[in-house]
Amino acid sequence: MNAREAALRILQKVEEDGSYLNQMQKEVLIKLKDRDRQFASALVFCVLENRIRIDFVIDQFVAKKPDKIARQILRIGTAQLLFMHVPESAAVNESVALAEKCGKKGQKGFLNAVLRKIGQEKEQIKYPGKKNFVKHYSVMESCPEWLVSMLAVQYSKVVAADILTYKKQENGINVRINALLGKTEIDASEPSLYHENARRIRGENIENDPLYLAGKITPQSESSMFCVEAAGIKEGMSVLDLCAAPGGKSAYAAEFKPEKIVSCDIHTHRCELMKKNFERLGVSAKVLVNDATVLREEFVGAFDVVLVDAPCSSLGLMYRKPDIKYAKTEEDLKEIIAMQKKILKMAAEYVKPGGILLYSTCTINKEENEKNIEAFLVEDARFVGEAFPDERLKNWAGENKYSLQLIPPVHHTDGFYMARLRKR
Repeated sequence: MNAREAALRILQKVEEDGSYLNQMQKEVLIKLKDRDRQFASALVFCVLENRIRIDFVIDQFVAKKPDKIARQILRIGTAQLLFMHVPESAAVNESVALAEKCGKKGQKGFLNAVLRKIGQEKEQIKYPGKKNFVKHYSVMESCPEWLVSMLAVQYSKVVAADILTYKKQENGINVRINALLGKTEIDASEPSLYHENARRIRGENIENDPLYLAGKITPQSESSMFCVEAAGIKEGMSVLDLCAAPGGKSAYAAEFKPEKIVSCDIHTHRCELMKKNFERLGVSAKVLVNDATVLREEFVGAFDVVLVDAPCSSLGLMYRKPDIKYAKTEEDLKEIIAMQKKILKMAAEYVKPGGILLYSTCTINKEENEKNIEAFLVEDARFVGEAFPDERLKNWAGENKYSLQLIPPVHHTDGFYMARLRKR
């Protein structure tokens, strides 16, 4: 298998089967040599980041819609022609060769003609102008029209444009230094933007890094770290992480020395993953399989802090995980919001009087975030918003001091939301 074959396989799985991009890359790219792995990864990212724009171009050069495999091959070739520093001859010839390997020998002439035409006329392609805001940004930034429209309504066209044009700034992973296992020096790393106990290291996979294997470091975004800090966990407290997998927030919470941590997820295999992560990191936490939408009597009134990192649309990550843009529909969002409301209702019962409920998501959709919290506070008079204990978060939060939306082009973090609520 070469790099382009691997890219095709990944793109097919992501689009047609709904497979997770990260998981497919791990499964497929491991079979390649380093150079091929890097090219295949870059090619997949390029196609997904620009898919709607690529399709817009392809559709101007074909008389009838190509079948699924031919469409993916055209996307792979067009991505190289428009966005990657690949010679035109290689982009075209390798795409045609890919067709033969996929049993599409009869379409070689068609694919060759279309790609050569795109290569010759790419500078003359006319894209939608900015007068039609939704169409322009949908095509140019490869974002579904409904999502462009939603962001423009929720944030204004100016902010929506900033969000849609914001791109992944550099390769690498943000890692948190695990204080439970003492001090750690990390070579070939850079400081993180906001945290002294985090670093940015090169590469996209650290699972074979000796420091990772020893539990000295663990992948965690600064946004995720802020969510734990916003809860104000103190020594001796009891903490429930209701939607915990893969366990990053629970593991960081352990550094604040609570008396106990209970970490839950609805999926058994994800709970097993958490157990392995906690063992690697030296974290003491009770891991339970639990449906967060159903009341669990033993949890009622039992916790000083309840963390709810609710299932969400993940739109705050789309700048670095482009497959997210295509993963959800407007109808999907309605179902997600209904689930979030159920989870919040259950979580409220688990907080002790005087305790904290910390709600968070990794989305920038206001309906999943502040609208949810506003409705919750109206419905449950036992809770009131309380200012974040961290001065930076408090300043970012603005007037209410307890509710904060991180926006990638503004804060240069993942697009997380968090709200800190106190139970009377």
